[in-house]
Amino acid sequence: FRDIALDVPPTAISEGTAQLFFRPHDVVQVENADTGLTLKVAQSHLRNGHLRIEGHVDGLKRPIIIDLPPGVTVRPRESIFFLPSRGQLFPAGEE
Repeated sequence: FRDIALDVPPTAISEGTAQLFFRPHDVVQVENADTGLTLKVAQSHLRNGHLRIEGHVDGLKRPIIIDLPPGVTVRPRESIFFLPSRGQLFPAGEE
């Protein structure tokens, strides 16, 4: 994704663009934008013992939802950095 290498297993997609799907709990928080994706926080709340965060990544049309461990604190409009730890690639559809 841009200049950030995302470590996802290869799939049957041999060439062309693809979409990455991952579950909210399949992410890890990283230190900075050089090593992860930047998520601008829109809102957050506790859910099932984790902090559920909804926000936006530049260049994506839809919001992203991630779960981080308890004890993490974020505020709206703040930026945090994350990487998917697991995911699945699918061929990109026509828009």
